Amino acid sequence: MTSLSPNLFLEKFDANKHSNSIKTFNCGNKDCNNFIREAAAIYQKEDLGCTYVLLNEKQNVVAYVTVSMGALKFRDPDLALILNSEEKPNHLPALRIGRIGTILSEQNKGHGKTLIKIVISLYEELRQKLGARCLIVDSVPEKVEWYKKLGFKPLFNDTTGRSTIPMYLRP
Repeated sequence: MTSLSPNLFLEKFDANKHSNSIKTFNCGNKDCNNFIREAAAIYQKEDLGCTYVLLNEKQNVVAYVTVSMGALKFRDPDLALILNSEEKPNHLPALRIGRIGTILSEQNKGHGKTLIKIVISLYEELRQKLGARCLIVDSVPEKVEWYKKLGFKPLFNDTTGRSTIPMYLRP
């Protein structure tokens, strides 16, 4: 467990240890709630993603983020220009943010931003060890502005009619 402040801690999700805390996890998004309650442990067991949780002083989960390895697939060669790539590869390796959520009572207190900073640090470490070109996320439309404030950019200019908006960050 890593202490981030006197009453906020970070650790890797452990379904057994955090089972009571996640039963009532409610971030206002049904998919994110269901993921932490039902799928996060399976994703970790199957090496599909790794979930990190923010805990309060009572050891309750107040926020989480799930990350995995990913890639940007280029169907249009011009997309490589967005990332200033000298090569025009078919794929760019990336660290993907799969899910992120904060319980309703703790929203707007900077927990999501804290988790993104932690993911950026993880990205930097992985970039040096394995190679990764950027962070990617498929944002729901209502969270695009939040990601933009953190430096993410939409991958496409026209996002009309999309259920999720692919975004990237090159820290």
